[in-house]
Amino acid sequence: TRVIGAVFATDNDTTATAAGQLEYYITGGNQRGIFDIVNPASGSVSVVNATMVDYETDQQFDLIITATDTVMPTNERRVGSTHFVVTVVDENDNSPQFLDSNYMGFVIEGEDGATVIVVPSIRTDDPDTLDGTEEVTVTITSQLPEQAFVMNSDGSIVTDRAIDRDSEEFSAGFTLELTARDMASNTATATLNITINDVNDSPPNIDQTAADLSIDVPENQDVNSTIRTVTAQDDDIRPNNVFTFSLSGDRDFFEINQNTGIITLIRTLDRETIPTYTLTVTTVDGALNSDSVSFTITVTDANDNEPVFTMPVFIGSVDEHVDNGTLLSLFINATDLDGNSIEYSIVTPGVPFGIIPNTGQLYTLGDTTAINREIDDFYDFLVQADDGLLRMTIPEALVEITVLDINDNNPVFTSDEYENDLFEGTQGGVVILQVHADDADIGSNADIEYSISSVTPASVASHFVIESTSGDISTTVDFIISTNTPPNATIEVLATDRGSSDQLTDTALVVLQLLDRKFEPPEFSMPNYNCSVVEEVENQVVCTVTATKTDADRGNVITYSIVTNFIFFNIDSLTGTITTAVGLDRER
Repeated sequence: TRVIGAVFATDNDTTATAAGQLEYYITGGNQRGIFDIVNPASGSVSVVNATMVDYETDQQFDLIITATDTVMPTNERRVGSTHFVVTVVDENDNSPQFLDSNYMGFVIEGEDGATVIVVPSIRTDDPDTLDGTEEVTVTITSQLPEQAFVMNSDGSIVTDRAIDRDSEEFSAGFTLELTARDMASNTATATLNITINDVNDSPPNIDQTAADLSIDVPENQDVNSTIRTVTAQDDDIRPNNVFTFSLSGDRDFFEINQNTGIITLIRTLDRETIPTYTLTVTTVDGALNSDSVSFTITVTDANDNEPVFTMPVFIGSVDEHVDNGTLLSLFINATDLDGNSIEYSIVTPGVPFGIIPNTGQLYTLGDTTAINREIDDFYDFLVQADDGLLRMTIPEALVEITVLDINDNNPVFTSDEYENDLFEGTQGGVVILQVHADDADIGSNADIEYSISSVTPASVASHFVIESTSGDISTTVDFIISTNTPPNATIEVLATDRGSSDQLTDTALVVLQLLDRKFEPPEFSMPNYNCSVVEEVENQVVCTVTATKTDADRGNVITYSIVTNFIFFNIDSLTGTITTAVGLDRER
């Protein structure tokens, strides 16, 4: 609380009475309660809330002060009022202010002492109005990335040296911190971002290394293909960094795109005629800043001859069941006029063969079961000859390998046991039965010889003979029943192949029932049956044959069998129904 002044009033009543004793009160102009008469009898006006006094808000207060006597009751008191004017004196209690917190500036590169154009102009304000206290000074208090500007006494900002905008360090410009300070050292700050305006002072430098100066081009290089792309860098910014390329030297064979720097071959090269060329590439920008570099082009000999196989088809053979890695006598061979080494490989997947890359000799792959003539008797596959040049296609040749048979399959009789009846009176030389065996091998390994290995009982062994190639069993004598004749005879037949190494065999039994003349044979219902079938259909019914007999002693049981061509047909032994055993081929 601080007393700032006092008021005094007079009253003609004697001071010895209440009518003459006065008190003072603020009755107007003190809406915010800044002032008060602490002792009403004194009339002294005090500031009781100084924080509410601000020159920048209120420069003057007009208080109404009322004086009143102390007569009781109060409604009989007499009063008087006056104006008490309080003038607020300003203090320097406010900081200066920039009218903008951020400013943009521009300056030309490369000039020492160039003036920075600032937008908007740097201006400050100070709410204080005391004489002299509103004076504000502005200074540069920091610069990034480094010191490059000074402020003149007139407030202008200039460069203190030539600045190269093309330098990577300065290409982003500068950031300055500006500080405004009044006489009481109250401060404020603002930021000034300065852009360095580009001047076309940098040449378009061609990118090059020592390796770039020499270019190898094969003589079979395609016309209109790219030889080299030349690049250049201009440290200026658009539009000052726009430049063009030009070419001098052997322009009969090469040209350059002025915008992209692509050097293109425009005529066919011939190393034997011109082995080298010299080209000079020049770049020029709009200010005629330029750069040049020379290239040496060496024409290299082209691998322009592909390998040629000595024959279109290579034919060979291999035994079946040979060991893994068995070398074939077959060599794949190709020639190359360029004299390049050739590498051979197999193109077709899944074949049981490999090839030695540098010699072309074939060998087998897989264990002894990999090559089985009975499964695959022939292989054809593609091989290629590669001279190392990247081509769209690599020359290929066909290889044909025949798998040679070895005697690895036994003959197999079509039945383990054959049966037939032999009647008394059958003449010698009559075919009574045919046996047959098959062999999965081919050639001599599949040729079969038939023989009789034994006859039971031995007493009739000389009565039968077998034809070695057809398997027909015939009688050698007229068959006569006697008291010593057994009821049946069993012939063991042997099938032997003609393998060049080990000969393989199979056996079967032929059981003959020896019948007296009194047992009349059955008679077929007709001497010949004419039937037809559809070719290539297995197990189809051909026809049914029937036979009858009158001999009651034999119980009228008749069984049927096929004597010849039984490998193609089957017959139901009880019903006589004939069916195809395999699909028949009419054309064969």
